[in-house]
Amino acid sequence: MAILVEMDLTSQLLLNTAGLSLTISGLTYSGVGGLGQIDTITETPGDFPKVRFTLAGVQPTSISLALSEPIQGKAVRIKLALFDSASGALIDSRIRYAGYLDVMSIVDGKDSAAISVTSESAMLDLLRPASLYFNDVDQQTLNPGDLAFQYVNDQVEQKIVWPAAAFYRK
Repeated sequence: MAILVEMDLTSQLLLNTAGLSLTISGLTYSGVGGLGQIDTITETPGDFPKVRFTLAGVQPTSISLALSEPIQGKAVRIKLALFDSASGALIDSRIRYAGYLDVMSIVDGKDSAAISVTSESAMLDLLRPASLYFNDVDQQTLNPGDLAFQYVNDQVEQKIVWPAAAFYRK
């Protein structure tokens, strides 16, 4: 079993918790072994988990590269990959967490550094209000000349009189 981390940065960052690189579906996930850490994901009703990713043992020369990368809002996925113990072949990999990167912090040490990045769950998108409505103005913005919603505003708060059941019995 291995945990796979995919970060959609300027160039996609693919990491795994194994001590060696893994090639899955044509993508190579670099092994970070004990240098990488993912906080425990705790899910409680009504609360969307934030996850912190930490990579220790980063060389000081790589810090400037990390600082120049715009990470906010970039997608991140955690997958669980299961392998056959006899052949080592991939059995299945499934997404266990999806979110967006938020804040990066760097702890600079004497010989190496540690980079931490937090992410917010993609489930937060469910709480955000819709930016478009079913009205003529928004429809014209999306598809100029489409008149499908031109009478929607006239229908608001209109009383609809439907014949009683007795009408159909005649």
